[in-house]
Amino acid sequence: MGFLDHSTNNIIIDAVLTDKGRQRLAENNGQFSIQFFSLADDEVDYGRITKFGRVVGKEKIVKNTPIFEAQTKHNTAMKYRMLTLPDPTIFKMPSMSLVTANQSNVITFTGSVLEGGLQSQLVEIKQAVGNEQNLPANLSDSSFTVYVNDRFVYVNDGNPIGSPDPISKVRAYSVFSNNPGNISFTLEPVASAQLSSTIFATYGVAGVITTPVSIVGDQTGLRLDFKVAINQGT
Repeated sequence: MGFLDHSTNNIIIDAVLTDKGRQRLAENNGQFSIQFFSLADDEVDYGRITKFGRVVGKEKIVKNTPIFEAQTKHNTAMKYRMLTLPDPTIFKMPSMSLVTANQSNVITFTGSVLEGGLQSQLVEIKQAVGNEQNLPANLSDSSFTVYVNDRFVYVNDGNPIGSPDPISKVRAYSVFSNNPGNISFTLEPVASAQLSSTIFATYGVAGVITTPVSIVGDQTGLRLDFKVAINQGT
């Protein structure tokens, strides 16, 4: 859903079904029922408030922010979801980050896929508010949705959600925290058993395939994007 510009003061909203929603509707089995919705602020540049102050910055955001059109791709729409805070005194939002990664947020699978078979790499993800050791109540996630490219990677101990997108091959997995209520948990992306020298020649660079992984907290909407690098070997 998105706003459309108009020459009058009327607010016109463009609402579309995602490709996944159209697929569910086309099944025509009586089970298509919209239960809830989310809002997002993907377009907003909050740096304007830092630069111009709260009053002027807010005005510049309202007047100058371009609004995205409604997206039909469910895995690209609403990257930064909004949420209702349980405590009105909270003034800092938690963030999600990798505990161990290089400056480019790339996790490299050690060894060579085609030499040693399947590969995996444990990844530790941390949720925190600044340097605080504890998260505010109801601002931690107990489950996550993880998006990976099904050509190259799957998620160990993750429950697949539907089929991969037929074009992008992005597949979603539902993952429950192995450390619920605490500030960190581990995730294990695994190199696909379907990887071959042909796939490396098509999608790799110098024998390495680099593919994105996205993690979204189901409760908070926090998102973390990073990459994994998979080595072909000799």
